[in-house]
Amino acid sequence: MKMKESTLQQIICEYMSANRIFYFSIPNEHYNISHAQLTTLKKMGLVPGMPDLAILAHGTIYFIELKVEDGILSKHQKIIIPRLIEKGYQVAIVYNFEQAVEQLKMWGV
Repeated sequence: MKMKESTLQQIICEYMSANRIFYFSIPNEHYNISHAQLTTLKKMGLVPGMPDLAILAHGTIYFIELKVEDGILSKHQKIIIPRLIEKGYQVAIVYNFEQAVEQLKMWGV
């Protein structure tokens, strides 16, 4: 059975917590809310397309976007991720737990 992105994110968060990595999630998925609620969230700083996780280390922020097997980037992610990279941030798109751990090690986190 195919793993859900939410399950993958939970597993990666458990790993980071166990390894005392300082991170937070960026919850951008709001499926069951009204247009008015979404508008309010955007006014409060919601930016569609931001990666799922932000890791704070070494005086910067690293971003991880989680996808599973056949997951593809949304139109917003295709805009935001290159902008983050242009600003000098490290962004990784990972498709499984092992890739996430390897990326964290490559960043020295």
